[in-house]
Amino acid sequence: FGTSCCPVNVVRTIPSVPGMQWAVQGDAAVACLLQSGTVQLRIADRAVTLRMETGWPWDGTVRVVVEEVEEGGALPFTIRVRVPNGARAVPAPGGLYEYADDSPAILATDWVEERVAWSAGSSAEWEFPLPVRRVIARDEVAACRGRVAIERGPIVYCIEGVDHDGRVEDLWLPDDAALTPRWEPDLLGGVTVLEGVGLRAVRAADGSVQSVDAPIRMIPYYAWANRGSGGMAVWIPRSPALARLPAMPTLATDAPPSASHVFELDTLAALHDGLHPESSGDHSVPRHTFWPRLGTEEWLRYDFAAPTQVSAVRVYWFDDTGLGRCRVPANAQVETLAADGAWQAVNAFVPLGVAINAWNEQSFAPVTTTAIRLRIRLQEEFSAGMLEWEVR
Repeated sequence: FGTSCCPVNVVRTIPSVPGMQWAVQGDAAVACLLQSGTVQLRIADRAVTLRMETGWPWDGTVRVVVEEVEEGGALPFTIRVRVPNGARAVPAPGGLYEYADDSPAILATDWVEERVAWSAGSSAEWEFPLPVRRVIARDEVAACRGRVAIERGPIVYCIEGVDHDGRVEDLWLPDDAALTPRWEPDLLGGVTVLEGVGLRAVRAADGSVQSVDAPIRMIPYYAWANRGSGGMAVWIPRSPALARLPAMPTLATDAPPSASHVFELDTLAALHDGLHPESSGDHSVPRHTFWPRLGTEEWLRYDFAAPTQVSAVRVYWFDDTGLGRCRVPANAQVETLAADGAWQAVNAFVPLGVAINAWNEQSFAPVTTTAIRLRIRLQEEFSAGMLEWEVR
């Protein structure tokens, strides 16, 4: 890990959280954070012990119990609780984000409070609303245009491939689709999921695009990637126009891929998932990279279930110039597996192209083979990667 700032800040912040929950302001006990626990305060020069009971952010009930008041009779003071984001009407219209709905359940105040003469055993209780809300971004945010994000209270939700047959890119969510909260105690340590019915864009046999009902299950965004690798989306299309369908199948679609190396945060499935990138730096589609290998010779391979005639390939290279150290390779050669187990170049004198932001295609005399591979030489001091590899 290259820099120590993040781990150190986590270690420093987590033990500090109890001190951030409560404060004393004059003769008021002020709760700034909602979490169950007990605190000892001094109010009007007397010791007071308070206990907060809450299931926030999954449940909106907040109860404060006065466990103990130092001798001297009931003590008049104010218990004041901050209304958290998600239960009040923020963000304001005109900002970077705004709510697409106008939920009547949202509170208009920043604080709720109760002032009485408190004694041991007395309590106050508030109910904060937790509506499911749709968030949209300003139209200038091109990546989010025509898409919606979902919040419930302070939690931002996402859809994850593991709940949707491994794919999220072809799902879209109509504005009138209802999403119902459901508590799942055994999922990811205990979370509230949102469930409903959305739509999945599908390609018919004639190539036309249709939409069919698809169950939608949303989990908290912070909890994704705990059940295996796969796609994820926070900003979900509001219409089928933005749903991304896999391209028409090629010989590579059902061929198992393998590689000399796969970076742990990438996936070989990216090679033949049919998701066409918009550029070599497109981070919205899965990718394969050889990171952190630099300047080495590597390979990528497809194996066919039976001898298959191949006559063309096309490749879209990954390149993260400006962000990382992956570049298009120095060169690449297409090879097929001969019957004697040797690899043969399909055109020994014409390497595969390594153009950026474009498909690199190569056609050759038809070859019947059980496997095809790309032999790839990385640029010195750089790694390389790929967004899609088709075989025809």
